[in-house]
Amino acid sequence: MKTFTNDAAKAAYNEIYQLTKTLSAEDNGNLIARLLSDMLNHSQNTDVDAFLECWNQEHRTLQQRFTSLVAKWLQLLNSKEKDKLFDLRNAYSVGFAKGAMQGLKDFKFEYQEGSHDYHYEYHPEEDREMGFPYI
Repeated sequence: MKTFTNDAAKAAYNEIYQLTKTLSAEDNGNLIARLLSDMLNHSQNTDVDAFLECWNQEHRTLQQRFTSLVAKWLQLLNSKEKDKLFDLRNAYSVGFAKGAMQGLKDFKFEYQEGSHDYHYEYHPEEDREMGFPYI
């Protein structure tokens, strides 16, 4: 089994980064999904805390986009529950998504341009798409 050094990881990252410049948006999405899938499938010793700490240092807009991605994933899983398109392998994830979407269905975020005053409210609106502003 090959062990990657930091230099090897940087070289792999740079190669993937250059590849993403040549791909369509759909192909980039597929590439990112495959990379994450492979990482989760083959890296039993991945330090989740290290991932989270690194991600916490990312640009705030990237954090917002990642949160939007996670929210859309939860919405998709929730729809699988409604259509009964899951099995025991992902039942926990589907149930978690259902609970998360139920808890967030009334969530509304408002902000005023140029202000640091952010306002969170809950308004009952069934099955609406959650919007994430990129500030």
